[in-house]
Amino acid sequence: MAIIIRTKNRPYFLARALDDAQRQSYADWSAIVVNDGGEPAPVDEIVDDLPPDTRTRVQVLHRQESTGMESASNAGIRASSSTFLAIHDDDDTWHPDFLNQTVRYLESSDSRAVMTRTEIVHEHVDGNQIIEDSRELYAPEITEIDASRMAISNQGVPISCLYRRDLHDEVGLYDESLPVVGDWDFYLRVLTVTTIGFIDGEPLAFYHQRPKGSAGTAGNTVNEWADLHQQIDRLVRERHFLADVQARGWGDRLVRAKLFEQQAQSLHEHLHSATMAVLARQNEIEKNLDIRLDQLNQNVQKLAQQLSALQQVTEANTPGRFLRRTLHQLFPFSRAR
Repeated sequence: MAIIIRTKNRPYFLARALDDAQRQSYADWSAIVVNDGGEPAPVDEIVDDLPPDTRTRVQVLHRQESTGMESASNAGIRASSSTFLAIHDDDDTWHPDFLNQTVRYLESSDSRAVMTRTEIVHEHVDGNQIIEDSRELYAPEITEIDASRMAISNQGVPISCLYRRDLHDEVGLYDESLPVVGDWDFYLRVLTVTTIGFIDGEPLAFYHQRPKGSAGTAGNTVNEWADLHQQIDRLVRERHFLADVQARGWGDRLVRAKLFEQQAQSLHEHLHSATMAVLARQNEIEKNLDIRLDQLNQNVQKLAQQLSALQQVTEANTPGRFLRRTLHQLFPFSRAR
């Protein structure tokens, strides 16, 4: 099987990725390092420092100009001849058993591609040191890969997927016109000819991300180019939609579009009516609360007045005053000396 490692001016990430390959329990692998317009010397140094038995497995393709992630993937694919392929970005990693489990899955399954449970690793770069900050599951709700969910959003990332090379014969290579989301576009095409399996349980793939604004080349496109991701997402949807229209015509799409508009309008009216009812009920509750608060204030004022009167009575009936009043009543013509 062939591991296609895409890299550009990130030697500390590339070193980690190659170390990741060496740690795999599955031994029958080769790697194509595609240096997409980056400085060649650091790449060559890292590869030359590999143990001899690993160095013979690694081929390096230096590209003088950067032509994008999907073009780099395609270059690596053309330079290999394996049955299975995996796209391994230089900053991502695998569990040591990733290749073993995914290859075995495809060898015993009708599916021609498989994805694994994936974990996001949040990290930052300090100089040439990569420091892990936290982890979280990627799309924890996923228990299988299906076309309907894939149409909503990407259910996998390149580091989580292994697939059979012959899929490219049917659905084509990666779309080099796409600066981002090329993997999602490829998975959509794959799902038109085969299922994509899913290995649940312990995460076997690790999708590493750095914060937006990371210095130098350490950033992730998903964070640094979020607006571009949304733009190309719409472009991919538009392309697939128009391709389907060209194949089958507008037909019921016009009817469905109108029905959707009517349903959306009906939902809007229903939500507006429900919102007005909630606001009316809220106003009623607030008025009742105001009335009750006024009553409570009146009761508090009455209670305060009663407490004041009681305090006056209490002060007027201290023992000394009570005795003087009693003597005065008994001996009205005498004065207490």
